[in-house]
Amino acid sequence: MSQNQDIHSLLESTETFDVKKFIFKILSNWYWFVLTIFIAISFTYFVNKYTDPIYSVKASILIRDKSNSANSGIENIVQEFRVFDRVRRKNVENEIGVLYSYSLIRKVVEKLNFNVSYFSVGRIRQPEMYNRAPFTVVVDTLKKNKFDTPIHLILLNNEKYSLILDDEAQTEKELYFGMPYSSGNYNFTIFKKDFDLDSLKGNEYYFVINNLNGTTNGVKRKLKIESSDDKSSILVLSSTGKVIAKEVDFLNMLCDQYIQMDLDEKNEINAKTIKFIDEQLGSITDSLRLVEDKLQQFKENNRIVNLSNEGKELFTQLEKIQAEKAELIVKDQYFNYLLEYIKSNKDTLSVLSPSFAGINDGALNRLVLDLNDLYSQRSALSYGASKNNPVIALYNGKITQNKQLISENVKTIINSNNLSIEGINKRIDRLDNDIRKLPVTEKQLINIQRKYALNDEIYNYLLQKRAETGIVMASNTAENKILDYSRTDNAIKLSPNEKTNYIIAIIIAFFIPLLIIVLIDFFDNKIHERKDIEKRTNIPIIAEIGHNNKNSDLVVHAFPRSSISESFRKLRTNLKYSLINKTEGSTVLSVTSTISGEGKTFTAVNTASVLAALDKKTIIIGLDLRKPSLHKYFEFENEDGVSEYLTNSCDLQQIIRPTKVKNLSVILAGAIPPNPAELLELAKMNELIEHLKESFDYVILDTPPIALVTDALLLSPSVDIHLYVIRQDYSNISVLEFLNDIKEKNKINLNIVINDINLSGYYSYKYNYNYKYGGTYYSHNYYDEEIKLPFAIKLLKKLKRS
Repeated sequence: MSQNQDIHSLLESTETFDVKKFIFKILSNWYWFVLTIFIAISFTYFVNKYTDPIYSVKASILIRDKSNSANSGIENIVQEFRVFDRVRRKNVENEIGVLYSYSLIRKVVEKLNFNVSYFSVGRIRQPEMYNRAPFTVVVDTLKKNKFDTPIHLILLNNEKYSLILDDEAQTEKELYFGMPYSSGNYNFTIFKKDFDLDSLKGNEYYFVINNLNGTTNGVKRKLKIESSDDKSSILVLSSTGKVIAKEVDFLNMLCDQYIQMDLDEKNEINAKTIKFIDEQLGSITDSLRLVEDKLQQFKENNRIVNLSNEGKELFTQLEKIQAEKAELIVKDQYFNYLLEYIKSNKDTLSVLSPSFAGINDGALNRLVLDLNDLYSQRSALSYGASKNNPVIALYNGKITQNKQLISENVKTIINSNNLSIEGINKRIDRLDNDIRKLPVTEKQLINIQRKYALNDEIYNYLLQKRAETGIVMASNTAENKILDYSRTDNAIKLSPNEKTNYIIAIIIAFFIPLLIIVLIDFFDNKIHERKDIEKRTNIPIIAEIGHNNKNSDLVVHAFPRSSISESFRKLRTNLKYSLINKTEGSTVLSVTSTISGEGKTFTAVNTASVLAALDKKTIIIGLDLRKPSLHKYFEFENEDGVSEYLTNSCDLQQIIRPTKVKNLSVILAGAIPPNPAELLELAKMNELIEHLKESFDYVILDTPPIALVTDALLLSPSVDIHLYVIRQDYSNISVLEFLNDIKEKNKINLNIVINDINLSGYYSYKYNYNYKYGGTYYSHNYYDEEIKLPFAIKLLKKLKRS
């Protein structure tokens, strides 16, 4: 099968399916796809190369259950009712709130000196130099400083630098390292680090003084805390940023400060206990010193060293009773402290435990422990909630209720404690009666030693409790534990993702021209293919004329073996079928179009030429009196034409001119008249056509565009067949409705000629109309020119064969 037959069968099959039509459009615009993909890949390459990478780092913390392990049996039972899970989950959420708290993150930001950021100045990128800058900036926080504004400096040598400020005065100063700089907006001192700055001479850097509030909130937004799974109490902390070391330091410092805060909170009770004991020791020490001095002075004055046996026995009994009284006094001091605390309505995070004072009252111990737990839970909730939060209000109510219970319990215990002290005092009074029987000097010595022993007992008791509290405080460990610190070598690069970016770029680059093609097709109102016409009108298509790529408009005469000449021969053949019912005589043929530029005159001239080639006398008349162009085709001057004839300025023989085409004559339009329509309506115009029919076999009328003027319709009664020229990719599709109206109203023999079919176009009929005539396929070797198939046609042909 010949190449033209392949094209014809291929295109006929593609006309059947819209999918193939769409594929055809894409393939015929393949170079746009290649171009956009090349641009997208090039752009993506530079994005990947010069975009600052974003990394993610992680750390993990184990949140331990703070309840007593002795309750594990009860918890196992409660867990069956899913209560323990809710408690554990609540505890984990509270700890997440603590880690997210502004105060904790602010402390971390301050410890890591995030108040100043350092950058190097490069040609394209300006990366942050966290802990790598050859200098450090100490900001005077007591004075005003302008935040978030780059301050540039250029290293001059080991001792000096040039400071450049972007202020109104465009300040540029040379300063020594270590010299304070102070101005209205900036107050800081720059110190050099242990670098050889001579090797960095000329390098430019800049730093930014950050607003700690904004920096804290910015760091907080980047922080993400999640539980490793629903049943676990392990928290995974992650942070993202451009500098791996900075994010690693932040997470590690956050973990350390969180653990330290937990430990500080745990030690707060012990610290307050030691403070309370120290206050009591201060007063006891003074009393003990006074009594000790008085005892020493009494012994020296009275020269008494030892008591008698009776005195010793009485003093021993008294000493035992006073030891008991000392413990009761310490307890009484604790009770007074507790009542004072409740009365003052202090809102501290912890209350001293009764156990340090030797109080073994289970109810009071439980109440104080519950109060401390309520304080701790409320504190954890307050990190992520407002003061008006209903949950916090609930905890406040519970704390108030607990304080009332403590107050009532303490008052009851104080009464009991006072009774115990009164009983001891009575026992002491009985011993005092026995002591009075002793000699005066010995009696006085026992009284002094009794006071000394009481203070000494209290002092030793407090020292013992202080030592015990200190040991507990030193041995305390945080409930929670850091499982994994963040590491730089475990950082994960989040962006740019080179592979994903290239894939996205290629997809976008493919869809951009695809979208353009779809939009152009959607909004396109031009006629592109035969189906566009056939779907909207029943007017027959008499011929399809190819694109004229020759250097002559008289292609039938100049290039008789060209494919476009064959198109006009096909038109000539089809005219016979359209005029099959016509009686013998000359044929009048009118050629018109919608607007200028559709190839009306070109079609008329070459149709006339192909008819003249049959040795038929043919004449073409230029009736486009408003915009004549017929004279240009035959290289005549536009004079002595139809206008002159209708105005009686010339006779018929003067306006008929022979052409270089055998058997073809022409009547030009002549001078442009002021009233073309009125001239064409004259009876003389019809007489002209009748005279020409007597002398010529074919009379071709080159009429004006019908959408602009109605001149072409004025001659309808004299015309045998009307050819309406539609230009591919040029004529508007709405003209077909106009043609339907014309044919219905005027009842004329109207036929359509599709002009300017281009093989470099993108679809369907543009390729086959020049190849099949009268049921016969012609090889491309039949024509003078070589037919070059577009890339899309070749590819579709291969796909069809496969």
